[in-house]
Amino acid sequence: MKRIVLLGGGVGIVVAVLWFREDPVEAEIANGWRIDKSATPATLSDNERRRFQLEASVVMEEIKTDAVWTTPVLLSAEECESWIARAAPLEEGDFIFKVGRNGYERMSTGGRRHSHTRLLKDEKFAARIGNVRPEFLISCYGSDQYFAPHFDGSSYVGDEVTTHTAVLYLTDDFSGGATHYLTDPPVAVRPRRGAAVVHEVVTVLHAGGKVTSPNASCSPLRGKPKWIMQFAILGNKTDHTTVRPLRWGA
Repeated sequence: MKRIVLLGGGVGIVVAVLWFREDPVEAEIANGWRIDKSATPATLSDNERRRFQLEASVVMEEIKTDAVWTTPVLLSAEECESWIARAAPLEEGDFIFKVGRNGYERMSTGGRRHSHTRLLKDEKFAARIGNVRPEFLISCYGSDQYFAPHFDGSSYVGDEVTTHTAVLYLTDDFSGGATHYLTDPPVAVRPRRGAAVVHEVVTVLHAGGKVTSPNASCSPLRGKPKWIMQFAILGNKTDHTTVRPLRWGA
């Protein structure tokens, strides 16, 4: 986009032609899709709903591939309840957290993600798990809420880089809400409570399936919504390491 600016000075007026390009990070996040930042889940077209609100007929509790695998149970039921309690008050909205110059920043998704979230920092818990970022995103998904297909981004953390994302299920008594991996063939995974599914960042296209529990709500808390915890696993940087922002696959 071109903008013409008139600059005043002692020798008259100078016409300066300045060229502005779309923010490359925002363009990469869009990944070829037009992001209507004013869109909400309620205003999506039927076609967009089909692309964003995935459902699965077959759901696996465990999986093991080179890029995606499930863990044993990492948290007890009591520990899961403790993390859910710590998440209050939740922040509702159509946004994601992305890593920016000033730390975590909120970015509109144009109806691609809608949930209730709280970002918590816990150095002690991170040390207990080992080699993870100390920030933990607690999310609650009520009826019909989802996270559209996307590739997770990566970022530098000191001398390390984020290499994988863990999605730990704090509840498992809801309907729908599996983590969909859009591989060939696609698979849907929903670990048991306290266990996690882990996947590579940047390269693995995945989505949070639509919660189908009837009348489930996060605020006020009602029914059986989906509760998860997400956190980043760290690895060593190399001379060939590159970082990427989150990119939409739909």
